[in-house]
Amino acid sequence: MRLRTDARPQLPRKVRHSWSRMAFFQLSQRSLTLSLPLHSSMYLLPFRVAVLLPQEQAGSLSPPVLVLLGASVAAFLIAVLSLLAYSALLPSRNYVRAGRTALNTELLQRVPALSEVFSPPFWAFNAYIQTLLYLFSEIAQLLLWRHFKRQVLVMPDGGSVALDWWSDSETRDLPAEAPVIIVQHHMVGSSRHHCWMARCAWRRHGFRVVCAVRRGHLGPLTSPRFNLLGSVEDLRLQVDAVRRRYPDAPLCMVGYSAGTATQLRYLGEEGAASPIVAATTTSFAYNSTPGYQGKPSAFERLNWLADLYVRSHVKSLFLRQNRALLQHIPGFHACLRAKRLSDIRDLCFRMEGCASMEELDAQNPQEVFSSIRIPLLSIQAADDPVCVIVNVVDWAHVYDEPQDRILVLTNRGGHCAHFEGSWWPKALSFADRVALEYLHAVLDIRREQGAAVVSTPRAR
Repeated sequence: MRLRTDARPQLPRKVRHSWSRMAFFQLSQRSLTLSLPLHSSMYLLPFRVAVLLPQEQAGSLSPPVLVLLGASVAAFLIAVLSLLAYSALLPSRNYVRAGRTALNTELLQRVPALSEVFSPPFWAFNAYIQTLLYLFSEIAQLLLWRHFKRQVLVMPDGGSVALDWWSDSETRDLPAEAPVIIVQHHMVGSSRHHCWMARCAWRRHGFRVVCAVRRGHLGPLTSPRFNLLGSVEDLRLQVDAVRRRYPDAPLCMVGYSAGTATQLRYLGEEGAASPIVAATTTSFAYNSTPGYQGKPSAFERLNWLADLYVRSHVKSLFLRQNRALLQHIPGFHACLRAKRLSDIRDLCFRMEGCASMEELDAQNPQEVFSSIRIPLLSIQAADDPVCVIVNVVDWAHVYDEPQDRILVLTNRGGHCAHFEGSWWPKALSFADRVALEYLHAVLDIRREQGAAVVSTPRAR
C-alpha cells in the first residue's frame, strides 16, 4: 500500500468532532474580540467571518457549524431588509376628520395622541402580523382573565348573556360614582381579549370596566338564537343592568369590530336620550346591508383570508356547538356548507330571531348613524384586512356633520390591534390608549361645565 505523506492524519470520530467544536469556540472568541470596536459596523460581519476563518480550517468545519454560520448571515440579512422596509413604510401622522364643533376642537387640543404618529415595532408593521398579535394576545392575557367576575343575565326568550366585571384587589374599592366603560367584543371574541385594557383603564384613568358578553360567547346557547353582530334588545337590557348596579356612575362604551355595529345601532336608536355619555369604536365596519345606498356590505368586502378565519370560527362557535338546538331551523345546514361569511349572514336570519331577511337588513347601524348625539371617536387602520379601508372611504362624509364625532385613521395597525413600541409591543395598544384618553377628556369637560356637553357648531 502506498502511503501519502501530505495527507491529514485521520482522527477518531469522537476526537474529530471535539476538534471541530473547539475550532468553532476559538473562532467565536476571536470574532467577539475583534468585533467589539466595530459594533457600529455590523454590515462587516460576513466579511469578518471569512477573514477570521483560517484557510487551512475552512474545509474542516462540521455541517452543523456551517449551518449555524449560514443561519447567522441569513438572520443578519433579514434584519437589515426588515429595517429598510420599516424605514420605507414608516407611518405618517394620523388622518383626522372631525365635525366643526366646540367640543371637537377642545378634544383635539386635550388629546394630542389623536394626531400623533402610530409607530409599531419594526418587525410588526405588517397588517397580518398586527392582527395575529391581537389574536394571540388572548393567550397572553389568560392569567389576568380570572379577575373578570361574571354576572349572567337571562333574556325574556330564555337566552343568556353576561356582564363580565373587572374586579381585582385595586378596583374593588372604587367609589360607586366611578365612571364605567361597557366593552363590546368582536364577532368571535370575549372578555379575554380586554384584560390589559381593563387593568390600565383603572390604573391610569380611574374607570371601572365591564364586558357585555353576547349570546353564544359564554358557552352553549340556552335558546335557539344567536347574533353575528349582536342584538340591540340584549344590549339595552345589559345597559339597564349596569345602570341599576351603579346608578350614579357616568357610562361610556368601547366597541371592537362586530361589537361596534350593535353599539352604534343602540346609540342611534337612543339618540339624545342615550344613557351613554361618550363612546369609541375600533375597526368599525360601517354598512352591514348589501346594496344599502348602492354600496356593498362589509361582509362582501372581507379579505379572503380573514373571511376564512372568521367563517370557520363562526361555524364552530355558533353552529356546530349548538347543532342539537339549531338543526331544525331552516338554513342551518346551508350555513354549515357556506363558502363565504356573507352567505352565512344571508342564510341565518331565522337563527338571529328575524322573520325575514328584510327585518335583519333593517338592523344596519349605518341607517341611524346620523342620529347619534353623544361624543364619538372612531379609530381605523388603513391596512385593516377585515374592515377594509374602502368602507371608511364610502362613509367618511358622516364625520363632516356638525356633531361631536372624530375619525382617526392610521396608516397601519391591522384589525383591532394597533400594537405600538420600539422593539416589543406594549401591553396597552395605541387604539386603547387613545380611546381611554379621549373618554377621560370628555368626562373632564363635563365636570368642568357642570352639565352634559351640548354640541355647538363652530364658525367656519
